[in-house]
This record gives sequence, C-alpha cells and structure tokens, in this order.
Amino acid sequence: MGKDIVGYVVQKELCQKKTISCPRCDSNLVVKNGFIHNGNQDFKCKQCNRQFVLNPKNKPIAQETKELIDKLLSLVLLLNY
Repeated sequence: MGKDIVGYVVQKELCQKKTISCPRCDSNLVVKNGFIHNGNQDFKCKQCNRQFVLNPKNKPIAQETKELIDKLLSLVLLLNY
C-alpha cells in the first residue's frame, strides 16, 4: 500500500507542475483521464488525444516486429493452400 501512496503523490506533483508530457507529440497539455484496469492513473493529451500511463508495464510492439509477423502469417497462409 505504501508504494501506491508514493506513486500517487509523485503523479500528483508531476501533474501540478505540468512536467508530464505526451509520449507521441511531447505536448504538456495533459490531463488526468481516470484509471486503467490495474489502478494506475491514465492520462490524455489534449493536443493529439493520445491516452497513456506513466511507466507502462507493457511496451508497444515495434513496427519492425509487426511487419515480420505479417510476413510470417502471409507465408503460413500461402503454405496452407
């Protein structure tokens, strides 16, 4: 429970000081936007509408990895015909 309180205080201070910036457009026009399924604070950029959390546990999949998956799936589909 102590970690949750510390995290909350840090997020509140960051939000009040406007040091939170959007990971997509780097704008400081960020507002709180509720909480995600695990209780972490969700934020929304007012400039590009991106929703994000600070220090996400799940990292986005790189574009190169997505392209490789698409190629492999296409190959599998071709082999099945």
